[in-house]
Amino acid sequence: SNIEASCAVTVTMTVSNLATGNYVSYNSGSNGTILCRVLYPATSAYGLQIISNGSVKNVTLGKECKGTEARRQFNRAIYNLNTESNKYLNSSYAIETRCAGSNPANKSLGEIYSDDNGFAAEDSYYTTDKNQMSNLGIWNIRKRLLVSFERNI
Repeated sequence: SNIEASCAVTVTMTVSNLATGNYVSYNSGSNGTILCRVLYPATSAYGLQIISNGSVKNVTLGKECKGTEARRQFNRAIYNLNTESNKYLNSSYAIETRCAGSNPANKSLGEIYSDDNGFAAEDSYYTTDKNQMSNLGIWNIRKRLLVSFERNI
């Protein structure tokens, strides 16, 4: 009878059903929709956290400087990256953002170190994300970013 029809299939998943590695389209608001992966599921110690499947922006930390100014910029690197990540927050879907390599349980830990005591000591917060990203096969897209969290200067 020559009847044509189209069919659209929509799959709805609840947050509790999302597993590590699942793809998610995240509407970041003014920065558009970003293809992401589930980094940590809702059942993890960190709660549901997603990460972009590719780089979303290049961020330059610091500038050519020496002495106190160089130390100040280095000691605030994670704070500055977390501030940049806030530009991708859509409060309709998420309650906070953080940069990859910051502490997944508390992004404020390690954000700012006292300039009075020299350079910040090495921390290992980045290893949690690094290991999880390696498991997902997306470590290489972030390697350049996360190396800065290793505190190698």
